[in-house]
Amino acid sequence: MNIKFKQLLSAAIMVTLPLAASANVVNFDTGAPDIRQTTIDYGVFSVSGGYSDSSTNLYNTSSFTRGDDVVTAGVEVIQDTNGQNPAYGGLGVYSGLSGDTDNWQASMISGGGDEVIFFDFDFSVIMDMLWFNGDHTADTDMEVSLFSSVDGGSTYSLIAGLGNIAVTDSMAVGFESQYFAVAAVAYSDDSGYISQMSYSTVPEPGTLALLGLGLAGLGFSRRKNT
Repeated sequence: MNIKFKQLLSAAIMVTLPLAASANVVNFDTGAPDIRQTTIDYGVFSVSGGYSDSSTNLYNTSSFTRGDDVVTAGVEVIQDTNGQNPAYGGLGVYSGLSGDTDNWQASMISGGGDEVIFFDFDFSVIMDMLWFNGDHTADTDMEVSLFSSVDGGSTYSLIAGLGNIAVTDSMAVGFESQYFAVAAVAYSDDSGYISQMSYSTVPEPGTLALLGLGLAGLGFSRRKNT
């Protein structure tokens, strides 16, 4: 292998690696003042909230329909740090039901089911990891179900769930989608926050095709020079 070809190949690899996947970590347990809105925009994705109706417990549900099985009207999502350092806060939901607070609750006290946090991305990503906090403490004992949707407006299907989440733990996802829903599903009145989320961007098919053509061209050039 001559020096010129080695240089070209090294350059191609250096270009390819960052395009293959770009990891991003978003910390929701920071900033002041707190944010409380119907939808919070984080640039390439937005977050909103909802809660399942009293007949739909998301603990043992393989799929649900947004807008039918899950109520979103009048529900606010909250980035709550409570001015503490460390805050042990993050993303929560305010559904307006009796006894509701600004955290993210399972099995609502009065007339509702489980609270849900929706992540709607502008494009398909790989959600890598989720981190959790307690209700402004370093302690929580929640159970979480994670769903994804093809279009974000209809059926959400179960990816994984039914696991206990401790504050020192994170939930590994590793699933590609554009629309995700994370539900607090414990049967008791457990509560907490999503403190961080990690996602990776993926290259467009056209980008991969161009990279493939470029590498093929390098190989062809190498064969001509040998």
